[in-house]
Amino acid sequence: MNNTFTMITKDGEIEYEILATFKMEKTNKSYLVYTDNTYSDGKLNIYAGMIDAEKNLKDIETDEEWAMVEKVLKKSYIKE
Repeated sequence: MNNTFTMITKDGEIEYEILATFKMEKTNKSYLVYTDNTYSDGKLNIYAGMIDAEKNLKDIETDEEWAMVEKVLKKSYIKE
């Protein structure tokens, strides 16, 4: 399984590492959590987006969705 993907931006190509994928029953949407392995203030930069039906990565649209994604991440993936 390939755990990376490349995104083309205005600044060129950026390779990201996939940290997690999951589907939320409440929204019936799939989400991708990823990183470019860079750090800010000593913390790993982590990003998340929604995967649409055509397998495109889209922005998370609402504060409620962000709250659900953060809850899943804290519960399942982030060790404090």
